[in-house]
Amino acid sequence: MKKLCGWCLLLWVIVAAIYALPYLKIPTRDHIEIVSAKGSVFTVMTAVSEQFAKYTNFEVPVVDSMLPEEVFSRFCGGIGQKYPDIASVSRRIQKEEFETCKNHGVSGITEIVLGSDAQARPMFIYIKHAQLGVIPGLYAYIRECVARDASGVDGYLVPLGLVSLSPAQHTEMARHAQLFSPLLLNVFDPH
Repeated sequence: MKKLCGWCLLLWVIVAAIYALPYLKIPTRDHIEIVSAKGSVFTVMTAVSEQFAKYTNFEVPVVDSMLPEEVFSRFCGGIGQKYPDIASVSRRIQKEEFETCKNHGVSGITEIVLGSDAQARPMFIYIKHAQLGVIPGLYAYIRECVARDASGVDGYLVPLGLVSLSPAQHTEMARHAQLFSPLLLNVFDPH
């Protein structure tokens, strides 16, 4: 009888938890957050965000424009809901910034080159692996960034200042983006 009462109590707790779940306010973010350097990189990321929201059921990503030197300090601040998911800049992350990311728990980062701007500076985006599968739409957003219709030779980003990669480079970068290949510290070695 005592064993049966223990099971009844456990069942009662489970049922109560199921009924209470909708009333609990668990903070979650339903949109992608991007930190972007000012200029053409910001324009490109904003255009991708608008296109993404127009043709998907996801919320419009929030793109914050800031000075280039502020982008990585904010991006590398940590992982989770209160930190941005993507950084976009017109230069490569530096070794010290990459190490700062790792020191704050941002250990998995994918680097994607979308093309370059009209001053021939490459446009990079960086994605945190820890945010994938947690932030709704992040996979789909990255696919939109590297889609031929967006960043390809005749993509909608070209009139906004993006100089596209060659078709072969674009195909390789799209494949790289789909695999979310991690950026490794050895890419900063001069040898």
